[in-house]
Amino acid sequence: MASLWFLKLALKCLDHLAWPLLALGYPICASIQAIETNSNKETSDLISYWILLLLIYLFEYAFSRLLQCVCSKCIPKLTAED
Repeated sequence: MASLWFLKLALKCLDHLAWPLLALGYPICASIQAIETNSNKETSDLISYWILLLLIYLFEYAFSRLLQCVCSKCIPKLTAED
């Protein structure tokens, strides 16, 4: 019974669990593999990936409140016009 509950919970949270696994899990494994093989091309590709991911996270963190304020003011105006 407890395993069925856990399975239902996992399926409900799949979208929250899938992003970290794909966005962080695979690149971490690929980074370790590139470090072990001393591949310059793979290492430079992965450095580019980590920098872009960092910039996305920083942008999201820095502008999340601003985006929430803008969206909360624009969406009621759009729905009121209909």
